[in-house]
Amino acid sequence: MRMIYVPENFAQGFLTLEDNCEIYYLATEFYFPESERGIRYDDPAVKITWPIEIKSVSEKDLNHPKIYS
Repeated sequence: MRMIYVPENFAQGFLTLEDNCEIYYLATEFYFPESERGIRYDDPAVKITWPIEIKSVSEKDLNHPKIYS
């Protein structure tokens, strides 16, 4: 088992490299959808080279804008 700390206001994304993975996501505050922001996982401005093909992305995450859209 592994754990990672992501500071507040820091963008993060998760890609599992093996089948049957579980991710537990904890937050420091209550969730307010109206305060949420995000960046598209495939935004060319961010230049992320994912190690494998992305097969599943939530509808919510697909609706995040690109930085320079």
